[in-house]
Amino acid sequence: MRKRWEDAINLVLGMWLFFSPFIMKFTMIQAVMNAFILGVAIVVFTVWALAVPKVWEEWVNTVLGLWLVISPWILGFTPETNATWNTVIVGLVVLVMSLKATRPSRRINAATSGRV
Repeated sequence: MRKRWEDAINLVLGMWLFFSPFIMKFTMIQAVMNAFILGVAIVVFTVWALAVPKVWEEWVNTVLGLWLVISPWILGFTPETNATWNTVIVGLVVLVMSLKATRPSRRINAATSGRV
């Protein structure tokens, strides 16, 4: 049985995202709320993906990662560069890890081990 290391990384990133406004001292409410909401959502869907692995949970995290990448411009918190860089980098890693977990060979290996 293969380990779901991509999900473990996304779990850590979701927790980091939630606490990052405190650690990095975000000042714009849009950046703070985005980090809180998306951090919780990534953790919830990643835990769900670990407990009952289905491909749709990975696609949800893919969409959340994509939102993180574009959200600084849509929500208007690009002047806060530390929040923007944090959000974009976390979003890119979540996006890559989620897409990696959806690749067909991963689903086949999970199916043969009883984890679909």
